Amino acid sequence: IGRDDEILRIIETTHTTALFVTDVIEHIHAREPARIEAMLPTIADLIARSRKAGMPVVYATREENMATWMPAVAPAAGDPLIASKAQDRFYSTDLDNVLKGKGITTLILTGWKVSGSLLYTSVGDLARLHRCHLARRDQRADRLRDPDRHLCHPQSERG
Repeated sequence: IGRDDEILRIIETTHTTALFVTDVIEHIHAREPARIEAMLPTIADLIARSRKAGMPVVYATREENMATWMPAVAPAAGDPLIASKAQDRFYSTDLDNVLKGKGITTLILTGWKVSGSLLYTSVGDLARLHRCHLARRDQRADRLRDPDRHLCHPQSERG
């Protein structure tokens, strides 16, 4: 798990890294507006920095949600879009082939939800011998008490 300064160093120094954004979509915003609103500016900035550095930005969500990205973090033309089938975004998708085709060996993970999609995708990523970093603004943050300090957001187990 990388600290923000580490994430920025990775963005600035490598062409084998991609930013991976998952589930920053309208129906989650409707359920968790304060948490999503707190994340949006920082994720949007991370996307902008990644694009400026020439880093691919890869998006994943369920097929039925693909057109519902929050506008501040929406995919640009040509961004890879992965229609996920499970919490591990590698499972039964072309994600691994997309990354290999672009020469990607490192992922920076951001989006919704740490205890779900991001956790399982990080395991899937590591199982494929990539490196991954969970993008957070502050390594020491108590993520359950101060959720707006994260670039990816833990959702309570209640849902």
